[in-house]
Amino acid sequence: WQVKRYNEMCNSRSLSKEDVVFLIGILKECTSGTTTCNPKRLLRSTKILMTAANVMRTLSKSCSEHCDTIHDHGGIQTIVALTDSDPSTAIVATGVLTEIIPYNYSCRQTFLACSGMRGILNQLSGELEQVRMGAAALASIMQGPADEAQVTRHFMRQLGGIEMLIEVIDREITSPFEADDLSINVICNAVGALGMTGVFNTMNQNYIREAGGIPSIVYTLATYVKDGSSRISKTVTSALGNLIARNLPNRSIVCSLNAHHHLLTLLMQSAEISKEKGALPD
Repeated sequence: WQVKRYNEMCNSRSLSKEDVVFLIGILKECTSGTTTCNPKRLLRSTKILMTAANVMRTLSKSCSEHCDTIHDHGGIQTIVALTDSDPSTAIVATGVLTEIIPYNYSCRQTFLACSGMRGILNQLSGELEQVRMGAAALASIMQGPADEAQVTRHFMRQLGGIEMLIEVIDREITSPFEADDLSINVICNAVGALGMTGVFNTMNQNYIREAGGIPSIVYTLATYVKDGSSRISKTVTSALGNLIARNLPNRSIVCSLNAHHHLLTLLMQSAEISKEKGALPD
């Protein structure tokens, strides 16, 4: 009942520090395993988890002070544990981490120390909505101040995240995704995360090339351009830009795959759109 009331309030100004601590306590209790004996209690516990995690996501998005409270009372470890829950709760928990980690140094450090990256990467092998949220979270988490972000990018490579993202792209790009908005979002998020992995990181750029990631991104670009769809995301072209920055071998392979022809086609399509609408698209 109390969590439901917080969800209805769902406003950072309406909830105090004590309320946030109470929510963390609820999450810890629900993840402790004490309610798993009774199926009815388990179902109720799952609903409470989802609602509480959703409130936490709203709070962390709207007030940085709440992020500190979440961190100081063990909330990061608890939310990371939720990424191993049922798919619906895992998606919400991943969203909470997406809102907190990129913008709070202490939260990021704790997140990495408690194997939070593994929790996010686990989403890439889940349901399609989990994959979409997990890939978006990875792209977001690898942003931020240079030093912190680089540490996260190295973790990404060491934990096998690069290969997992390439697998996601290859799997979804070969599916009949033209009419499937969720698949398109998954592809764009995965490509964006792969591109963020290589930002100012030559080691990761080379690793992505050797793992076959560049052909996957170029093929994605070619497919979108061929489709003539206005839904093409600037994420795809930004990812290529991140991977060829200060990296001659990567530039060479991008050119050998005729990516520049697809980019020129995209540029001309954009020019036509701008003539028709009178505005330059992204």
